[in-house]
Amino acid sequence: MALTSSTDTFKAGRLNIESATGDTIFNLGGTNGSGGSEFSYVRSSKRTQIHDVDSNTTIILPQKSGELALTSDFISNIRRGAKVQSPDTNEWGPAECPSGCILTQVEHKSDTPYGVKCWYRPLQIFINGQWKTLAGDA
Repeated sequence: MALTSSTDTFKAGRLNIESATGDTIFNLGGTNGSGGSEFSYVRSSKRTQIHDVDSNTTIILPQKSGELALTSDFISNIRRGAKVQSPDTNEWGPAECPSGCILTQVEHKSDTPYGVKCWYRPLQIFINGQWKTLAGDA
């Protein structure tokens, strides 16, 4: 697009320029409080840091094995699984939930030879798009 004079406004939208090393310099097209252009650039040739000149803010993007780590390999939710009743336990103990479980209910049963009943639930995590039950020493 040709401008008719040097005072005409040229609107290009987002401008992206890359150096030979892969560093990117680009104009976000925004303006700061003083009316100047807001510029940002990637500080690393691996493209893991974005630096905003106007606010002097750096955003560090996560990496995994040298690659940008925008994956779902993190726990995004947790819940309790189905309720399980433990075997009757002598009132004087000991009683313990299996690994990966939490105790959710204890009931005193004075009319039985065993004085305590316990219920527990396994913990479940949502990771990589699916629910997994914690077991053992997970």
